[in-house]
Amino acid sequence: MKLGIALKLFLILVCLSLIPFMIIGWQLLTINRREVVSSTLELQSKVAEALAASVKERILDATTKLSFLNNTLNQKDLSFIQKQGLLKAYLQANPNILEVAIVERASGQDLIKLFQNDYGGLIGAHSGALWNDAKRLKEGFLWEFRPSGLDDGLLHGVFYATLDDRWLIFMRENFSDMAKAITENRFAGTGSAYLIDRQGRVFNGGSAAMAMLAESALTATAIQNVSTMGSLHFKDPRSSVKFVGSWAPVALKNDTLWILTQQSQDDAYAALRAMERRGLSLLVFASLAGAIVVFYAAKRISRPVLNLNRAAEKIADGDFNIGPLADSGSDEMALLTKTFKAMSSRLKQFADIQVERLLAETTKMETTISSMTDAVLLLHGNKIILLNDPARTLLNPGLTREDMLNSSLENIIDPERKRLFLKSIYLLLKDPLTAQVVGFNPTPNTHQVLDIRYRHIEAKRENSILPIGDLFIFRDITLEKEIEQMKDDFVHMITHDLKNPLTSLSGFIEVLVDGSMGPLNDVQQSAVKRMSKAVLFLNMMVSNVLDVFRVEHGQLKPNLLPCNLLELAQDALEMFKGSAQASKISLTLKGSDAPKESYLADCDTNLIKRVLLNLLSNAMKYTPYNGNVELELSPNPANIGVGIRDSGEGIPQEAINQLFKKYGQIRGRSKEGTGLGLLICKEVIEAHGGKIWVESTTGKGSTFKFILPKHASQKSG
Repeated sequence: MKLGIALKLFLILVCLSLIPFMIIGWQLLTINRREVVSSTLELQSKVAEALAASVKERILDATTKLSFLNNTLNQKDLSFIQKQGLLKAYLQANPNILEVAIVERASGQDLIKLFQNDYGGLIGAHSGALWNDAKRLKEGFLWEFRPSGLDDGLLHGVFYATLDDRWLIFMRENFSDMAKAITENRFAGTGSAYLIDRQGRVFNGGSAAMAMLAESALTATAIQNVSTMGSLHFKDPRSSVKFVGSWAPVALKNDTLWILTQQSQDDAYAALRAMERRGLSLLVFASLAGAIVVFYAAKRISRPVLNLNRAAEKIADGDFNIGPLADSGSDEMALLTKTFKAMSSRLKQFADIQVERLLAETTKMETTISSMTDAVLLLHGNKIILLNDPARTLLNPGLTREDMLNSSLENIIDPERKRLFLKSIYLLLKDPLTAQVVGFNPTPNTHQVLDIRYRHIEAKRENSILPIGDLFIFRDITLEKEIEQMKDDFVHMITHDLKNPLTSLSGFIEVLVDGSMGPLNDVQQSAVKRMSKAVLFLNMMVSNVLDVFRVEHGQLKPNLLPCNLLELAQDALEMFKGSAQASKISLTLKGSDAPKESYLADCDTNLIKRVLLNLLSNAMKYTPYNGNVELELSPNPANIGVGIRDSGEGIPQEAINQLFKKYGQIRGRSKEGTGLGLLICKEVIEAHGGKIWVESTTGKGSTFKFILPKHASQKSG
């Protein structure tokens, strides 16, 4: 009776527990919807970004061609006939270049006019906006677009540049293939991509695309954003169809284009809606079915469960005579009772017959090994005593496991893989602690990389050890290697793509500082200086990440040339004078009274300057207001010592050993930075054959020191 009450309470608790499960299921569906929407927008943004990069690369390639032609025509040692011949050859090698013309600036008279044989139209009369811009500007380009009703139409780019004060060069290139490629990029099955300019002209997709995008909110929003990417949901004002779209700008020197991508929301989120319906149906069905099953199962279990409990207690005490148990019927409880009786019988047999128990263990071991995805091979001497199916496929897919067991490894292994695998096994037997990584081609079009590990298996007895064999595990790490390569490519892409805009920012800031764009007032001067400092800091951070990548891959190789450390030190100090004055920090150079040639060392100027800037930047950051930073040079017979001393709070002794490691910052005291600067300094100095260390006393500041070998001509015995 008590058991029945407990089961009823249990059923009530189970039913109540279904309610929060339903709530949680609905919340999961909602969270999943947000993730799918975010993923869809991210996919479109990535497609737009990739196409924008492709368009920009194509246009930059055209400007490079024009620059090449310009340089060729400016060569003084070539005759007019030779230059004309070179132009003809260049047109033949570049079929996308439709024509090239050399025109007199004053009269518009053509000196040279060359075009492809199958191209009938020429630049013609040099007038209008193109001619006026060409006479006024040094270089530029203009789009010529003739749309058609069914096709992408004809898209040309006319590029121009100044040869000298008298002549202009024009080049027309066909970009119709680029527009067609954008049209054919049907991402996610139904998505479309378009190229537009500042006037909203659509360069691909035909008249239908032009009409559709003319009044589109996507076009208007994209044109307002000349430097940022984005995505939005919008409605076509003509058809009221809802779309999801993205844009990515193509920033050029004198113009901006945009890549637009769009897809109807019904197509973009079709899978999401289907998943929501299935998830909700499954949740309701599972809740109802679970409640019914639990109710009836608990009702049927309540009577015989005590009998099973008493029988289990007997078996736990070693008594296998459990007496009669009712197992009539075919319901779950009857099946459980039958299974329980069979289990007790088997347990008694295993207790009486040790061989059967050992057989069961062996069977379980073989099943486990067979279910492993890694290839497992066990050898006794040179004979195969155990292997799973992945190992069979790896060694010789043409044989069965039965053919391989108890056979010599050398006799059954595939001849094409025999030398590679036997060599790896030999090296592992010789050095078990070093894993072997091998790559081979299972088929002509696939490549596989394996990590091979080895362990000698032994069975321990009371007073002896029984050798079992040599176990080899072949793990497929092809995907890991591909991911590692992708990570390397990603680091290269991020660091180099950040370098280019940073270089542009630095150039514009220099133009503002030198007054080329007009004088700046004091507030503007201060803002520009802060911008310059921020760009310098960001550039240093990007360089640090790239340098650590090079260090980890053994690519940090300095270009050693004679350089003067005194001049490098003076240049480095000059860069911090402004910030030192602002913080009332005394910035001094000591040890500069020796002959100039005594500071000559073999080093990579850029890398050593980076070291000086990193160390001086750290010293400035941790030096208080009205403090002192001192850079000291110490020429010695065989090397040159450099010390950078600050008057900060010093470094605890327990933290010194962590400073030159990756992300080695002092906990609780680190300021802005990546924690990579000192690691890079250490690797650079050691790559030069030098040594770097730090000396510090808490409360009395720190001194970072390093030595570099002198130039060979300056070393003395």
